[in-house]
Amino acid sequence: VELERDFSRHELCQLHQWQLWLSLEPRSSGWPQLPSALQRRCHASFHTQAKPSRQQRQVMESLRALGLSPREEVRTRTGYSVDAMVSLHGREVAIEVDGPSHFVRDTRTPNGATTLKRRQLRAAGYTLLPVPYWEWRALDHGGEEASGGGSSDAVRRKREHYLAESLAYVLPGGMPDQSGLSEGQTAAERSRHTRLDESRWPAFLRVAMA
Repeated sequence: VELERDFSRHELCQLHQWQLWLSLEPRSSGWPQLPSALQRRCHASFHTQAKPSRQQRQVMESLRALGLSPREEVRTRTGYSVDAMVSLHGREVAIEVDGPSHFVRDTRTPNGATTLKRRQLRAAGYTLLPVPYWEWRALDHGGEEASGGGSSDAVRRKREHYLAESLAYVLPGGMPDQSGLSEGQTAAERSRHTRLDESRWPAFLRVAMA
């Protein structure tokens, strides 16, 4: 701690993640906490402002089409920023639009930074919905892009359907049985192994999927 003035921003960010680990993980008890002043400095250094990607803008547009009011680039109490946040039935759902840089090269395996972020957000009590780039891009397959950068009605419909279904999976009671499913599975992967009980969905999801 005597050398804290020499910490780089990257090192302060790593210390913040370590501090989160101490506060969120039950197995971390017994480790010493950082001094309060250093904790505040680490938390302040952790914030980054990203420029929304094209895919992120499309996701936001589809969320609004579902009648939701998503907030963009929300900084959570953990210090992590999420691409979007929506409130559903008193629960905050954090939506992460994950491009190729969030995954190990040439795989669909989340890289270390993405895995840690997801784990710590969930440990902090957030409901998390990742939207991986390959699933989102697949929704454009067979659809015609309209002039002016817009999407055809068919593509827009598929995007809204995808998000409505994905939200149903992460909301409590959206699925009758999720036993045997990995936490890392995306909503589309879960849908191949489970049967939806649409009667238990929130009303706006049933309308969107009709």
